[in-house]
Amino acid sequence: MSMFYEGKKVLVTGASGLTGSHLMDALLEIGAHVRAVEHVTSIETTPSRWTAPNLTVFKGGLCNIDSCKEAVKDIDYVFHCAAVTSGAKDIIFIKFFALSSRATGPKTRVPIGSF
Repeated sequence: MSMFYEGKKVLVTGASGLTGSHLMDALLEIGAHVRAVEHVTSIETTPSRWTAPNLTVFKGGLCNIDSCKEAVKDIDYVFHCAAVTSGAKDIIFIKFFALSSRATGPKTRVPIGSF
């Protein structure tokens, strides 16, 4: 991964998943300031790899528009690695996350998961 992201504020959704966790680790290694979204119903304890000095864990849900707005606040780049795993009732999070990320102005959104 390029040093381009060094010092940049990057949001990673789905950071506890396979793709998101590897992406988060790579971004942290090159010096990005990572905000990792941890879904509110996921594992209660934060894994030890989530203790880097340039890492902020955001506990919230992407199905809530206010939570989405807060997650993307002051972020330069978004890597959306989260997937809808609970069925059609949560598919609305795609709309919330897209709207909130556009409204708050990250420079770039990279959809990797369900977008």
